[in-house]
Amino acid sequence: MKKFIFVILGAGNIAEKFADAVSLINDCEVAAIGSRSAERAEAFAKKFNIEASFGNYEEMLDTIHPDAAYIATTHNTHAKLIKLCIGKNIPVICEKTMCMNAKETEEVCSLAKEKKTFLMEAMWSRFLPAVKKAKEWIAEGKIGKPVMAQLQIGNRYQFAADNRFFSKELGGGAALDLGVYGYQITTFLVGEDVKDVNCQARYSYTGVDTTDHISMRAGDCLIDITATIETKIDENLIVYGENGKIILPHSQWADECIYESTDGIKVVFSDNETKNGFVGEIQETIKCVQEGKLQSDIVPHSLTINCAKVLDTITQK
Repeated sequence: MKKFIFVILGAGNIAEKFADAVSLINDCEVAAIGSRSAERAEAFAKKFNIEASFGNYEEMLDTIHPDAAYIATTHNTHAKLIKLCIGKNIPVICEKTMCMNAKETEEVCSLAKEKKTFLMEAMWSRFLPAVKKAKEWIAEGKIGKPVMAQLQIGNRYQFAADNRFFSKELGGGAALDLGVYGYQITTFLVGEDVKDVNCQARYSYTGVDTTDHISMRAGDCLIDITATIETKIDENLIVYGENGKIILPHSQWADECIYESTDGIKVVFSDNETKNGFVGEIQETIKCVQEGKLQSDIVPHSLTINCAKVLDTITQK
């Protein structure tokens, strides 16, 4: 079978995790790494035994002609690079959050549809076995009808004006880095028919949101999400139902899922197989591209656009 060829745009830490995940998948490889710094790209290529490196993204895409491109740069460059790839009919998996705002997100999704080219936001958590087990338990009715879901995510990031997490120009802030997980994981479990959205936030003097609170409703289930880059908090997702609850500790990279019934039954699902959580989203990209699909059923364009609209109420101020 012909190998599925990826190229990576951006040579940061998240790109390293993607390259490592690709190495765990049969008949798949990263053929080239691109960065604005040729030296950084070359060092990345040596570290991961990648054959080619480039200091120019367009040159890389024209030289390699990959089956798909993974975009791992800062948020502010995503829309431009997605358009570059889609314009060349190269399928894209783009690191979350896909774009800086809903307007950009709608533009790139429309372009992908127009060019009949696959595009997916890299929401890897939706593919984790523990998260999928939680969804399965809910669908089976183990906790009865979901009543409410509560998710907390965050940590204390060291403040610095030149730190990308605190740079509005680079797409910093709690919403685009962490709130996106809260929205996309909870809706995966309890439903995506979101309404009655209310958002509140704290902001740093650099203009980015530092602590966010999102409340909304999916069907009859009330959702409460807290995201912060200001303080260390206990990271849990709990879905409460009429007959019990399901807990996902550290839901964005969950390796465990816990079911507790109201009458004392407790079941723990442990994922001892996953070595790199990015494998699932990569396999989904390969499958969709090979099947000629334009979007993933698990992370569809509508999810990414609707999430962006919610996050806009925090970031576009």
